[in-house]
Amino acid sequence: TNRGITQTNMLGLNYNDEWAKDFDAGMSYFLSATNTENNNRTRRETLLPIEEDLANPGTFINNNFITESRSRSESDQFTHNFNGEFRMKPHSTSTLSFQPKLTQGNMKGNTTESQISVDENGELLNESSGSNYNETDNTGFENRLYYYKAFKNKKRAVSVSLNNDNKKNDAEFNTISTTTFYRDEDGDGIPETTVADRNQLQHNPQN
Repeated sequence: TNRGITQTNMLGLNYNDEWAKDFDAGMSYFLSATNTENNNRTRRETLLPIEEDLANPGTFINNNFITESRSRSESDQFTHNFNGEFRMKPHSTSTLSFQPKLTQGNMKGNTTESQISVDENGELLNESSGSNYNETDNTGFENRLYYYKAFKNKKRAVSVSLNNDNKKNDAEFNTISTTTFYRDEDGDGIPETTVADRNQLQHNPQN
């Protein structure tokens, strides 16, 4: 999510030089680091129709309830980009160029949340808490090799290009949650407790 307070820091470097006669080199590096934080608190009142208590005719039940929730999320994202070009002229009529490109990214996100619901008398109906964590890693490497040769006949030339692209993605997700329900099923004034737990871990490597 893009909501919240976001801080971004960026760094860029460029380099160009002639390493030798007819041999030029150029490189660039770019770094981006982004942090996003979000804190949220809500209070919601749900209004429902009044119902007659079938066990006690003439008595009506107010089913309205109030839900309060809190959540906090934070994410960090880092991106590295490197580009290079190495160009040489073996002959006045030919050019050989090598262009590598490397990208690497990492993103981590964590969310914690809690919620409670109470009836009109302040009696606890249910409560829940949970956390979500996710992390992704992306790596890519590309390179291009290009050769150009011109002949004495200005209308005649030949060029050869080779390209290679490699990518690797890795993702991990972890969800933990607990929900507790309080219901007076037998009408003795003492609510019974039902607990639902969830713990899910998912790992998705991709090449």
